Amino acid sequence: MNRELKVLLVEDDSVVCRNIIKAVDKTDSVRLIGVTNSVEKAVEYVSDGLPDAIILDIELNKGSGNGVTLMKQLRDLDLAVFPYLLVTTNSAGTETHDTARDMGADFIVCKQQEDYSAENIIDFLSSVNSVILSRKKTDASEDIKERDDRILKRLHTELDLIGVSPKVVGRVYLVDSILIIMEKPEPNFSRRIAAKHGKSVPSVERAMQTAITGAWKNNCAEELAKYYTARISPSKGIPTVTEFIYFYAAKVKNNW
Repeated sequence: MNRELKVLLVEDDSVVCRNIIKAVDKTDSVRLIGVTNSVEKAVEYVSDGLPDAIILDIELNKGSGNGVTLMKQLRDLDLAVFPYLLVTTNSAGTETHDTARDMGADFIVCKQQEDYSAENIIDFLSSVNSVILSRKKTDASEDIKERDDRILKRLHTELDLIGVSPKVVGRVYLVDSILIIMEKPEPNFSRRIAAKHGKSVPSVERAMQTAITGAWKNNCAEELAKYYTARISPSKGIPTVTEFIYFYAAKVKNNW
């Protein structure tokens, strides 16, 4: 059985966004890694999340930029594997469609056609799941160092989002621990980190908990809840080191 397609939605119509999110929730073959109406943000999502496919509204009248600009910028990224591009547009004109195809669109859907719907968009992606994934396997294989650099960049971005200070040593230990768990769950990860850095296990665990506690004290609850979606014990109010590490190991791995 094929894995889920990682899909980025670039769309400026809030109703369309809600409908596509609902359609995705009903399938187990597609997963959204991001939703944005900004070309700049879309490039960040592609660089960090490496989606298998992009649903791209070419106009983005209520957003920032347009689909043609995004396709040009994606080419400049020199990606090992170019995402499958499903372009949507309000224009039925052949000139618009030809331009999109010349820029790399794999499939074009006109929003004015009778059978256009969010469900049909997601059903189509589900139907070509195996084609997209097999193309990804055969087109190129990403250099291991480049992959590891991307993962490390994504981890630091995630920690920045919740306010884990880059100045505390506990952040270094957290990143090392998350990388270990991404490879294989290990109950004694603190021991490995302590050995690597020449520290005692208790000092490593204290430093990691201090880094987490600092983020929860200094960041607003709304931002924390937005990016850290795992359940936290009401009596503690702050995730434990193990909870934190396993959450981010799963989050980054599942979005890779």
